[in-house]
Amino acid sequence: MSGEYWDSWDWRAVQKALVGDITTDGYTHVNEVRNGDPSSTLNLTSGLASLVLALNSALLNVRAQKKALIDNGVWAGDAADSFETLMRRMDKTLLHNGEQLGGNQGVIMALLNVYVAHKNGIERVIELNSKGATQAKERYDQQRKNWYDIVETGVVPPMPKQPWFTNSKGETIYTPSTYPDIDDKMSEEARGIMRDVVSVYRTKSALLRTVQPQSSLMTVSPVTPEFPVDGAPTNPGNPADPNNPVKPVNPGNPAGPPVSPALPVNPGNPAGPPGSPSPGSPVSPVGPPVSPVIPSSPASPGSPGNPVGPPVSPVFP
Repeated sequence: MSGEYWDSWDWRAVQKALVGDITTDGYTHVNEVRNGDPSSTLNLTSGLASLVLALNSALLNVRAQKKALIDNGVWAGDAADSFETLMRRMDKTLLHNGEQLGGNQGVIMALLNVYVAHKNGIERVIELNSKGATQAKERYDQQRKNWYDIVETGVVPPMPKQPWFTNSKGETIYTPSTYPDIDDKMSEEARGIMRDVVSVYRTKSALLRTVQPQSSLMTVSPVTPEFPVDGAPTNPGNPADPNNPVKPVNPGNPAGPPVSPALPVNPGNPAGPPGSPSPGSPVSPVGPPVSPVIPSSPASPGSPGNPVGPPVSPVFP
């Protein structure tokens, strides 16, 4: 996909869109989601799952009433025929709406897919943040080692640039922007994460636009069909002999009420390398300082400022 509005974004802008603005907390709280918490989508699917269970319960009650009064021959005549038709219309409507909500291509499954895509996108950005900080630290440590190797030959070159700073809380923040190749690679990967999330949003949005629940009773054939065990009427066949009526078996639960999703409400924080935020002290008065240990939520936006344009919460048309 090309020509998207995030094509010019760096990883900071993608992080801001999916996770939120972390600059106000000293850059170290990247794992505290504050933009579009995906758990709200999960909560919605749980509510819809309860609705599907209610529809299935109503469907079973309708079929039980029909069986008790009509199929068992307790009630007959024109009024019974009208009631039987009404029951079949209710049966068909409830079954249709249950499928629209809880079927494989229904609303609940679409929203769960969106939830998973959003949650995974957030976790991947957090992981990318940590990976960038780790790479910046490793690059500096190698440069520092090379510096000492040269000093031992009698030449004292300029010290390598420190890829970190300390915020007002005394926490060490690594800046991948110190090394443009690392920074550019992070941005490329972040745009791929954004592309994956938006792709799912768009696909499922298109699917949801095809959902057509019925608010009024649907029409049915005037011929009373047989109700199979696991679904809607198929071939009604020939009317049963009134002297030897065929009693259908209990149709069970046609829509197969889904189990309420057991996905976590909070995606959690990824494990981060432990350590002290203290920047440490130089090995020697004339040498470059020791690279500080990466905190649990380490990376920072690096170069100041974010590209103009990224919304606080991305809009997925």
